[in-house]
Amino acid sequence: MVDTREKFRELLNDIAECDHIKTFVKLAEMTGISVNTFTNIKKNEVKEVSLDTFRKLNAAFGNRYNVKWFQGDSIYMRLSDVPESEKGNPDFSSYI
Repeated sequence: MVDTREKFRELLNDIAECDHIKTFVKLAEMTGISVNTFTNIKKNEVKEVSLDTFRKLNAAFGNRYNVKWFQGDSIYMRLSDVPESEKGNPDFSSYI
């Protein structure tokens, strides 16, 4: 089973590195996800991160992240990294 908490933390690290957004307050403003939710994920106080929470974060960053990766069905975190040969695959086409 995929550890969605770890995947979500990887997304947060990517956002911090690429977008220089490093506070949960700023992320909460951008996404509508509460600061408490971010804190609980960071502290492993939730069993898993919901797909809805992933989608809210993803939407705030132009849907650049691959939902298939978040669900453990792809090795590519960013949609821009998915090879062209796989983008035509029905498994990916609905997420691009």
